[in-house]
Amino acid sequence: MVLPTEAFIIPLYHELRWMGLTNTYLALILPQIALSLPFTTLMIATALQQVPRELVEASVMDGASRRKILWGILVPAIWPTLSTLALLLFIWTWNEFLIPLILVNKDELRTLPIGMMFFQNKNTIDIPVLMAGAMIVIMPLVAVFLVFQRKFISGVTEGAVK
Repeated sequence: MVLPTEAFIIPLYHELRWMGLTNTYLALILPQIALSLPFTTLMIATALQQVPRELVEASVMDGASRRKILWGILVPAIWPTLSTLALLLFIWTWNEFLIPLILVNKDELRTLPIGMMFFQNKNTIDIPVLMAGAMIVIMPLVAVFLVFQRKFISGVTEGAVK
């Protein structure tokens, strides 16, 4: 969480090249998972700490199994946090630029932000084409945000007021 991507991109490239994973989907997926885990763990742990202990204790007294406590009580209690987390991780992964730029060289594996880079030339920039490409890139983000908007706002403000 503390190191910027630029600090570990060269060792990451050499490690993935040694494993034979450059120019594969795994080169795009595995670093994103590894970068998302610390934030995800912190956010879920904080959300679970805010769930009232009495709720869990009451379900234990009622004889609920651990699976029932997890899926029937805890997950619904932190659902706004989980949906906010899903939205944030989707946006961060969608907008990732440096990792796909370095780890993938095949045209069919390049992400849309990397593809936008090729709309520019050294001497000329076709602004209408660049703006049309930007709209294509941003439309899925807007659609996902509109779907998750209500959950996102409640997830961000959860815990702000006792």
